[in-house]
Amino acid sequence: MAAGTVTAATRVVELGELAADKHPGRGADKDITVCDLTGVGVQDTAIAGFTLGRARAKGLGTARSI
Repeated sequence: MAAGTVTAATRVVELGELAADKHPGRGADKDITVCDLTGVGVQDTAIAGFTLGRARAKGLGTARSI
């Protein structure tokens, strides 16, 4: 927020909204997605796996090793 990239007016979208196609997600290649998984580890893993499967099925995203 200090850099002005994210402001108080920035819309926060839940990961579930993206997975359920209730929000289109990124609008341009320059947009980024930040995901803060702070729930129960097994739930976070299940949600991430589900979301990855949906993205791959739609031909979205890129794979990177960290």
